[in-house]
Amino acid sequence: MKREWKELGAVAPTDFVEERLQLHWASQPLSSAAQAVMTPLPGDSHTNLGWNHERGALTTHPFPSGHVAELRVAEFALHWCDATGVSVDCFALDGETLEAANGWLAEKFPDVALQRRDYDMPEHAVANGATFDGGDRVKREELASWFATSDIALTEVAIATPGATSVRSWPHHFDSGSLIVIEPDKDPEEALSIGLGMSPGDALTPQPYYYVIPYPRPKDQETPSFPSGGAWERERFYGAILTGEALIGSGEPAAQEARVRGFISAAINECARQLKL
Repeated sequence: MKREWKELGAVAPTDFVEERLQLHWASQPLSSAAQAVMTPLPGDSHTNLGWNHERGALTTHPFPSGHVAELRVAEFALHWCDATGVSVDCFALDGETLEAANGWLAEKFPDVALQRRDYDMPEHAVANGATFDGGDRVKREELASWFATSDIALTEVAIATPGATSVRSWPHHFDSGSLIVIEPDKDPEEALSIGLGMSPGDALTPQPYYYVIPYPRPKDQETPSFPSGGAWERERFYGAILTGEALIGSGEPAAQEARVRGFISAAINECARQLKL
């Protein structure tokens, strides 16, 4: 399938917080199932998710049966798909509870209990038994476009960069990203690395943003400006960010894509300089 950059900005990047929160919680049954059934991998990576462009879905790694579970973002539904990607069962989330969603997916694994993950999640009523309502479909479509375009941009970098992991979405923070491992033979807690990704937003930055983060935090923090509209984050973490508002101001899809590429390239180069590579 040809992956084309979708124009962003049909909805202002600060205007789909509710949809993002509900989708974040709706992805949790996928994480719970992977945690319960799949062979554990370092860094909890057996629970991370990929992006399927054809179906506009966050999707698990294949389960032992060959099936995958998906969250189709615009549709706001969970799907159980066979090894060819054909949906063989569907659970529409509107009007349902998180417990019911977990129960539907648990039926695929009759001998396994699905447990809520023990990491922190953003507060939302669905966590305490309220029903999903999904919000506005147009806003969910915009959020799907953020996941799709970031998968294109980040995958391009990951393929071209030695030591970069594949691009995956993490159900804890709901971000998608890759890690450029610069010293693979060292302890991950000590090895130099550069993380890059896209967050659809969080409590302190309630809009999508791209990020590039050097690790460990460099001593040299003379941070030049970016011609692409990026800036430096220093409070929650140290790294370069490009916010949704800065990105969509660049106009049509080709200009947006060029701005993202320019930001990621410049930020990786600057982070590498600060790490003295």
